[in-house]
Formats: sequence, structure tokens, C-alpha cells
Amino acid sequence: MSEHEYLAKTGLRKYGVDDLERVLDGLRGPVYVHIDLDVLEPTAFGATCYPEPNGVQPQRLIDLVSQVNDIVGAAITEHAPSSDDVNPGEAEVIRRLGAVLTR
Repeated sequence: MSEHEYLAKTGLRKYGVDDLERVLDGLRGPVYVHIDLDVLEPTAFGATCYPEPNGVQPQRLIDLVSQVNDIVGAAITEHAPSSDDVNPGEAEVIRRLGAVLTR
């Protein structure tokens, strides 16, 4: 079963970059947040498997997620540096996302 078939079958909602502000505005939990880092603008965060242009800026995503109340669980996925050398700026983005998800 494909991811799209699974989402349709289970009724789980899926949102993209264009929906972020609308979906997160006033969202109240309990809520589980899953963030694929490939949602970020690749010129600002490039260590993903499937970088897509016109993504959200890291600070904007951090600001939006910080407004969500009652996060009961979260996942941050798609960090895929091309070597063992992790970009310190990208590591900081992940740390800051983790901080707002666990506050």
C-alpha cells in the first residue's frame, strides 16, 4: 500500500508548505507533529534526501511550530548530510525545532 493510499484509507490529514500558516494558526492539541526537513528551503537547509525548491525558511517553521499548544509527540525526519560533517547551522535548526516541540 502506498503512502497516499494509506492516508486516504485512514483519514489522516497531510499538509504541505503552502498550507503551513493556515493549518498551524490557532492549532490546539493534543497533537502529534511530524516534520520532514525537506519541507525547508534547500538554499537554507540542504542536507535532505529530496530537496524541493520554494520551501519554508527554517526560522519561519520554528516560529509557526512554537505557536502550537499541547504537543504530545513529534518526529523530525529527513536529515541526510552527504558526509559525516554536519553543517553547524543545520544542526542548530534541528536543535531549535526540537526545543519548540518539547517545551
